[in-house]
Order: sequence, then structure tokens, then C-alpha cells
Amino acid sequence: MVARYGEIQARAISAVDSVMSEDILHFPLVGGIVDTSRERLTFTAVVRVGTNEERNVSGGRAQSWGGRMNAGKARAYIDLATEPLPFFKEHDKIRLIDRDGQPFFEILNITDRQSGRMILHLGAV
Repeated sequence: MVARYGEIQARAISAVDSVMSEDILHFPLVGGIVDTSRERLTFTAVVRVGTNEERNVSGGRAQSWGGRMNAGKARAYIDLATEPLPFFKEHDKIRLIDRDGQPFFEILNITDRQSGRMILHLGAV
């Protein structure tokens, strides 16, 4: 069953992605080596690097500390209507091929229960 706002959400995702998305190359891995059972694909997503979550020195949420440490964190927001989507697993690598230097990131975890989007939580490699 599609949510009541499904059509509006699909149009909003499409509008954002048409301006903000970038090409990404997926590197499927298993145990740190290439996983030949999964195809390496290029897909598009909106990527935000440096989530700017404030943290204190012990890693917890900052309460009064104004310093920011992003530690190479990023998120990739993928339109679930996009085809074909690779089968992602934690510890796979992705490469942002539209960016200067084409940086690599590791998939730390995956949120796939969002309506309209899959979110890859990334760490710098």
C-alpha cells in the first residue's frame, strides 16, 4: 500500500535528485576481497559528506561543546524507484566518481525501511 503522500514524495525525490544526485560506483566485497557473485554497478544518489553532528571527546552527543568533528562520515540517499540498484552489504565500498579526487567510502550500515529512500551510512576509507 502506497502512503497517501506517495505521489508528492516521489515528485519531491525526483526534483531533488535531478539537481543534487551524483554518479557512484559500487564495489561489492566479501571479507575485504571482490565479491564476484554480485555485479559492480554505477548508480546515482544524493550524498552529504560531513554530517556535522556535534560530539564530545568521548564520542557521545555534545551538550555544551561547540566543536564539530565529522571524522569522514557521510550519507548517500538513494531513490528506491531507481533501477537497477546494487545489492548493498555492510563493508562494501563506494566511489563518488563525480567528485574531485573520486573519494572512496565504506558502507557502515544501511537504512532500508524509509519510505522512498534507502540511506547508506558511510565512513571515509
